[in-house]
Amino acid sequence: MKQTKSLAKLVLLAGLATLAQTAHAQAFPTATRQLQLSAFGGATGTYTNFYGGKNGSLTAGADLTFLAVPKIRPSFELRGTYPVNDGHVDSQMNFLLGPKVERQFGRFHPYVDFFIGRGSITYLNGGFPYNGVLYLRTSSTVYSPGLGVDFDLGTHWAVKADFQYQHWNTPAYSIHPKATTFGVVYRFAFAPRHHRSKR
Repeated sequence: MKQTKSLAKLVLLAGLATLAQTAHAQAFPTATRQLQLSAFGGATGTYTNFYGGKNGSLTAGADLTFLAVPKIRPSFELRGTYPVNDGHVDSQMNFLLGPKVERQFGRFHPYVDFFIGRGSITYLNGGFPYNGVLYLRTSSTVYSPGLGVDFDLGTHWAVKADFQYQHWNTPAYSIHPKATTFGVVYRFAFAPRHHRSKR
């Protein structure tokens, strides 16, 4: 819960700061933009890979994208996923960050990513008994390679389809949840770097 609140605060602060930068940047239309900040949110369906568990969750995050290389856009992303429908087996929450690389084809922006972070599992139905211990909740390092695509609706707005294949550890064994997210993206822009004219 604290991780999700921290993510929401970070996205909000980054968005407010960047709104001011965007207004300033509009005064320099011929300059080159080097950075782009985007925020996204969406609905996530997760197959938890723990006794057939399924979660319905909300995912939100932000990307800092470097625009120096045409078409190829490396990013650094942070995201958090919070379950709103736990299902009947377990409830998984996570906070992840890591690199992402996208390639632009017109309005399409397919990408691959690899995230590392922390996650927590809450065991329903009275907990998870193992080796004489009843576990109600455990934490794990989470590794999450993934891929997806953003589709531009305009200059700032896009829609997103995203898939993550994750690796978690439980007290008994490793699990590999699969999370699919559909959502919306809003792109801000930092103030551009100005070209110096030659004399």
